[in-house]
Amino acid sequence: LFYNSITLTVGCSLASLVATTIAAYCMSKYKFKGKAFIHTFIILSMTIPTLGALPATYKLMIDTKLFGSYLGMLLMSSGAFGGHYLYLYAFFKGVSWSYAESAMLDGANNFQIFVKIMLPMAMPMVITVGVLKAIGCWNEYWMPYLFYQSHPTLAVGLYFLQVQAAQIGEYAKLFAAMVVATVPIIVFFIAFQKQIMGISIGGGLKG
Repeated sequence: LFYNSITLTVGCSLASLVATTIAAYCMSKYKFKGKAFIHTFIILSMTIPTLGALPATYKLMIDTKLFGSYLGMLLMSSGAFGGHYLYLYAFFKGVSWSYAESAMLDGANNFQIFVKIMLPMAMPMVITVGVLKAIGCWNEYWMPYLFYQSHPTLAVGLYFLQVQAAQIGEYAKLFAAMVVATVPIIVFFIAFQKQIMGISIGGGLKG
């Protein structure tokens, strides 16, 4: 269970972080036809509950034979839009484009500008978003329970231990599993609390 949680957390967090960072950068720094419509659609889509799409997602995963696979979980986690997208979008929006113009004069292309200039400048925000994504993936219950049943995670295991404890009264295993599932998150939060609090306070001040 612990191994499944770690592999799923690392893979899904990286897939989501890469997609979100690229999308936020492109939407904030490049002008193209339909950009305003896409950005508006992204904001509106965040108000729609994701539970309504679960039946269609479930059928799609089965039809594409990705149900219960690690690749399928990575693909479902690689969505680029959401609350973390707004954090990165706002950050990239505030970075002056003059850095990119100077790099263009030196012969840098768009990919080099992103990797060597913009991404290092945004690294504190990227790390913070990555930490938040990792915590969310570690605590995720529904997605592994529905789509990754052959590889149960700690969150899923806690549910079955809770059911078992209620039936036979053995709570020692449940409490031990709760400690194992909680301690890594506490350590993770303590290690990155400055970054997490920074993005929270910054978001509140900027509205």
